[in-house]
Amino acid sequence: MHLAWLYLLQAEFTKAGIDYRYREQDGRRFVRVDGEPKTWELAKCVRETWASENDPVRRNLEFFVGLRNKIEHRFQEAIGSAVAGHAQAMILNYEAELTDSFGPEKGWLTG
Repeated sequence: MHLAWLYLLQAEFTKAGIDYRYREQDGRRFVRVDGEPKTWELAKCVRETWASENDPVRRNLEFFVGLRNKIEHRFQEAIGSAVAGHAQAMILNYEAELTDSFGPEKGWLTG
């Protein structure tokens, strides 16, 4: 879901004509990683999409970004039941964002 959200928000930025690549301080050149322009990570995309720190979708995504950053791929079974409700909210929020931006025919639940 982390990557799904990242790609969804990047698609929204592309649709809106927003450049989501990092630039050098001079503003003319891109910051590069392995020769490719560095793009915004999910946390920055979330901050740019939902300005309010109290937005429930933003808070849900920030919860999962933090969780992912802390555990990466360890303890998956141990935390599964503890975060199941949050995970369900994340998936439903994703569906709503996807269909709001690109139409109901693109949704998992409605398409």
